[in-house]
Amino acid sequence: MRHLTRQIFHALAFVAMALLGAAMAQAQEQPGGIVLEKPESALRCLQPEAAKLAPVAYPADELLLNRGATVRVRLTFTDAASEPKAVVYYNLGSDAFADAVTEAVSAYRLPCLPAGAKPVTATQAFSFVPHDGRRVVRSRAIDDDDGSHPCRFIQEPQRKPRYPSQVSGSTSDFGFVMMALTFSAKDKPPKTQVLFSAGGPRFVYAAESFVSEYRLDCPPPYEPITARKTFSFRMGDGDQYGLKNLNLKQFVGVIDKLNEQHVRFDLNSMGCPFDLRFTLYQPYARNGIGELERADPNRREFIDWLGSVALKLPRKAHEQVIGNTITLSVPCGTLDLM
Repeated sequence: MRHLTRQIFHALAFVAMALLGAAMAQAQEQPGGIVLEKPESALRCLQPEAAKLAPVAYPADELLLNRGATVRVRLTFTDAASEPKAVVYYNLGSDAFADAVTEAVSAYRLPCLPAGAKPVTATQAFSFVPHDGRRVVRSRAIDDDDGSHPCRFIQEPQRKPRYPSQVSGSTSDFGFVMMALTFSAKDKPPKTQVLFSAGGPRFVYAAESFVSEYRLDCPPPYEPITARKTFSFRMGDGDQYGLKNLNLKQFVGVIDKLNEQHVRFDLNSMGCPFDLRFTLYQPYARNGIGELERADPNRREFIDWLGSVALKLPRKAHEQVIGNTITLSVPCGTLDLM
């Protein structure tokens, strides 16, 4: 599987499974608990905008000889008006490719970076492809800040979530709730926003009651922090859907709106083959992605893209697999969706 293109992706990514054992009521938090969201990056105002970026110059001698390369660069912005300091830390080609990349990124500016703010460091990948008309493909620039928070939970629920009582007119024994929580003070419960729910309002109420017991303490000044939490409620022995572990070809085969994906990744440059832990939250929040065995910084752009894609599944199945975690196996080769 050397080269994966959009024309060859076909897969059925979900499977119906009968529940085993006696019928019982269940209410559970999805794996991972509360996820504190990464603060918005100053890269949101990166100029020029993607639509206005000038093409990257392909080194003429390398193009003549049909030589390609993958180049990754680390960018450091220290103020709003200056070009970033650029350090090429990965290059599969000659110095000419590195020079072309540093010349291209010298046009970048970060106008929303406040005076006196700490520098913003980002990474970006450039793929030089001599055999087609694109010539050079650049990934989205990604903030290197890990988004960690110096905060800790000082109060948590001392019980498991409760399955809500049956109410007149309710028809579903299955419920799922994904909510955003906003903490604004250490002595106040979080404000909640339902991002997605299935099964009716009683499941939402049960989830809101549970999260009201959380308290989050942060160093001053206490700025609002957003978190995400999911719940799955189930009763009875009806059909249950769950995502299977997938390889990359199967996974891409069920990406929603695949024709709108315009990316190219050289998987050979990422320590392939490798496995990732993938948790489905799209289209309601970014997917959760974790690296298994070892982390590799050369996968950053690929992982960032995986966090943004939604899967095309039947509605009944989709309601049940939101929050599912699977192993995604990534081979060597090239993923080309341009």
